[in-house]
Amino acid sequence: MTKDKTKIGIIQMIICSVLWSTAGLFIGKIDLNPFAIAGYRGLIAGVTILAFMIITKHKIVFTKKSLVSMLFVSGTALCFVCATKYAGAANAIVLQYTAPIYIVIFSAILFKKKPSKNDLVTVIFTLIGIVLFFIESLEGGNLLGNILGLVAGVFMGTMFICIGECDKNEKLSGIMLSQFLTAFIGIFMSLFIDNSFTLCLTPWLYLLFLGVFQLGIPYALYGLANSNCPALLCCLIAAIEPVLNPVLVAIATGVVPSLLAILGGVIVILTVTINCVINANKPESV
Repeated sequence: MTKDKTKIGIIQMIICSVLWSTAGLFIGKIDLNPFAIAGYRGLIAGVTILAFMIITKHKIVFTKKSLVSMLFVSGTALCFVCATKYAGAANAIVLQYTAPIYIVIFSAILFKKKPSKNDLVTVIFTLIGIVLFFIESLEGGNLLGNILGLVAGVFMGTMFICIGECDKNEKLSGIMLSQFLTAFIGIFMSLFIDNSFTLCLTPWLYLLFLGVFQLGIPYALYGLANSNCPALLCCLIAAIEPVLNPVLVAIATGVVPSLLAILGGVIVILTVTINCVINANKPESV
């Protein structure tokens, strides 16, 4: 990868992370069960990505790589929703963002890619920052929820690796198909839980925003960014999202995070920023 392409990928991934972080502003306002929210949001996101692919003339392909990517992207979303439901949002976020560890391990085992010292230090400090940010919210949680949170982390790490191995059409196809798969599973599961549908307009406007701007457009950007950035760098930049999410909620509600949470957020932002600068100025990123 050239320096220019890496810089473009970093910018795309930062925009993606910022848009992902808007979830907290609206999800809490939607009076539907988590499966319904995940399902309807996924449906709208799938249509958004499909429209993007048609407009930009990307081909929809059904290859082994696109279908495997579909499974891991969908698995990440569904496991995270379930982990949030059973173990709490803080537990789910911290456990999911163990993903960089799995990227380092799987890349070394499957592709013989040895991580640099800079990457290892970045992974460690990013995880420390996320734990500090959410430590006051962490609870013992439900055992099943915590296990699902760890599984979400494995899925997320594998998702970044799998999509990184696809060509552009396979990346976007896998991401688009994953949204429809998540929609099918989420809406189907929601039928067995109370509060799975509403005739009120406001929740659907929130879902429309979530599907288009919080998930659809960001995932399209992620599909493009992944062609220009290494999988680990994409995942580390994505760690900005769980920090910005509650910060945006705090700005909207006026509730100020604790000093420990602010310290954790600063560590994550600084660590990711330094890593991005280092990668953007390398003659070649690998």
